[in-house]
Amino acid sequence: MTNMGLTLVFIIIAALIYPFSIHSQIVHLIYLICTVGYSVNSYLAAFNLLPFATLDGIKVMKWNVLI
Repeated sequence: MTNMGLTLVFIIIAALIYPFSIHSQIVHLIYLICTVGYSVNSYLAAFNLLPFATLDGIKVMKWNVLI
């Protein structure tokens, strides 16, 4: 859930500052950091849900297979 929450935070920040990223290099750098943060956290969230023994996916699968 933490990775999904961080994904939402990064995508919201990136969407809000995107119009201003054309005019300032600092804002453009923040935009790039937010897009990388969004990408990394979304991949980690998907990877953690794989149903293997040490990942969270096996816990979810034991709890409810339909989820």
